[in-house]
Amino acid sequence: MDDIKLFKFRAYENDNLDALKNGYLWFSNLSSLNDPYEGLLSFDKNGLTQELRLKFLKEILAVEYNDRVIAEKKALEAYLLYRMNNKFEDYFDDLGLKSFKKFYDDEKEKTFICSLSLERDKHSFPAPLNNMMMWAHYTNGFKGYCIEFDAKKLIDTIKLLNGKIGHSKIYYPDNNQLPSIKLKTFYESHLLDPMACSLEILKAFCSKHMSWSYENEFRLFSESGGKVHYDNSCINSIYIAENMCEENKMKVINIAKEIGVNSIYNIELDKSKYGFFFRPLINTDNE
Repeated sequence: MDDIKLFKFRAYENDNLDALKNGYLWFSNLSSLNDPYEGLLSFDKNGLTQELRLKFLKEILAVEYNDRVIAEKKALEAYLLYRMNNKFEDYFDDLGLKSFKKFYDDEKEKTFICSLSLERDKHSFPAPLNNMMMWAHYTNGFKGYCIEFDAKKLIDTIKLLNGKIGHSKIYYPDNNQLPSIKLKTFYESHLLDPMACSLEILKAFCSKHMSWSYENEFRLFSESGGKVHYDNSCINSIYIAENMCEENKMKVINIAKEIGVNSIYNIELDKSKYGFFFRPLINTDNE
């Protein structure tokens, strides 16, 4: 993560100003994010065997009856009963999917996310910083601001101040397919390695439709929601949209100075073609 820039686009709102002044990011549950497909999955049954299904059925019933001897007996009875009608797979897969969905819902409830945008290149002002849609969608129609973070410093200081933190870039598959979970992995994970399925679910949390690719999203993951603090030294620069009123602009500049940010730019519209100018407002370390 050395020398990598992350960007957080903000509307001019009191909560966002408080976050800037007090050095924190807000982590939200998946259900509160703006993509209607967030967290949706497809299921892959490839590789499932009768033996694996039966083993997992015993585990389900052992939890239900709190008795492994009874669970063994009930599982064998169900297997023999439904096998006669070639219905065991349907019977088991219905139970298995219900078990997985409960596990998945639990994972979603305990996973909190903060979304930023990852630089696409090594330009002084790289995309998505120069992306018009980002400024339109996330800064209230070009009336907000954007914070540039040093990715390594941001992650390191969050870990130092808050503990465990995960991170991943978002992938935008071009095959138009939902992220897929292998049920074989889920069943085996309950029998052998509980982490295996959690990692596969995390991959599903990091896939979005290609139409979102302009964001070049980078996600931070936490087991705690709400305010997650960082050290202000991880802020490289702040960029203020030209259409922000002067009074609000001065409030952002004053907060930036208070927290020790000395690289502030005004983002101005090119009057002859589509594009932006980046004009320094105060002394800057950028070349």
